[in-house]
Amino acid sequence: EMFCHVSWDLALKAQSYGLIGKLQLLLDADEHTGRFRAIKRFMQEKGPIDGVYIGYPGSNAIKIGARGFVRARIRFSAESGHTGSRSAPPATVFEKASRFIRSVSQLNLSEFHSTEFEMAPKITVTAVNGGEGYSSYADSCVVLVDIRLVPGFEAKRAQKLIKDLLLQCDQTFPDNYPTQLDFEQSWPPYKIDASRPLVSALREATEEVLGRPINLEVAGPSNVGNFLATEQIDATCGFGVEYRNIHDADESVSIDSIEPTYKIYRSALLKLFSSHRT
Repeated sequence: EMFCHVSWDLALKAQSYGLIGKLQLLLDADEHTGRFRAIKRFMQEKGPIDGVYIGYPGSNAIKIGARGFVRARIRFSAESGHTGSRSAPPATVFEKASRFIRSVSQLNLSEFHSTEFEMAPKITVTAVNGGEGYSSYADSCVVLVDIRLVPGFEAKRAQKLIKDLLLQCDQTFPDNYPTQLDFEQSWPPYKIDASRPLVSALREATEEVLGRPINLEVAGPSNVGNFLATEQIDATCGFGVEYRNIHDADESVSIDSIEPTYKIYRSALLKLFSSHRT
């Protein structure tokens, strides 16, 4: 809503301010899926974009990049059977899955720490699905894995690491039930240069309004900026209102932070669209 007010104000006063350029406001309901269909359609219909301010909250720093990600879906298979059978049970899919999950938890990714990014890569098992009832063991189990990428630990290296772990797992359980691995959505990490006009205008405006220096950092979560970077489009992905419990049921913002954030983005855009700015 704040961006709507900023856009409306500049649209009404563009001529009196002597502004040169075009400002577009996009509300994207598809960003969290990682498919970014709204921005892709916008670019198809509206043409090239010079830069983007993504209005994520948080006033501690301007985010000028983000870790990337790759996602893996792993299906473990094994012989099914009845839990009451007299015969010794075979290795179950859950034994295989737990062996893999344990190996993920024991990984040390410190060797992949990037000097460009403040944060390290990260691998997280996010879901385990399989089985039904008490009296039988399942013949398949699906595990979902989210992998956060940084320079030096990008998609190919992350994929090889997962493949190696699964190979070790299959060797531990040498049966005739191969593990199926599918890599799904992926976007590379990105970081834009601090000297770019999009960054310097926002930084100048922030320091003018808040009266203090502001740090430039990289965000942990990925966002539409990861996609835009592949299109050579600059995008900051965070500076905004102060918040609490983001994405929780009691998510909220500080009302006192709305006005200064409004002034900051209004000032940054005036700097970008003023005729003297290159």
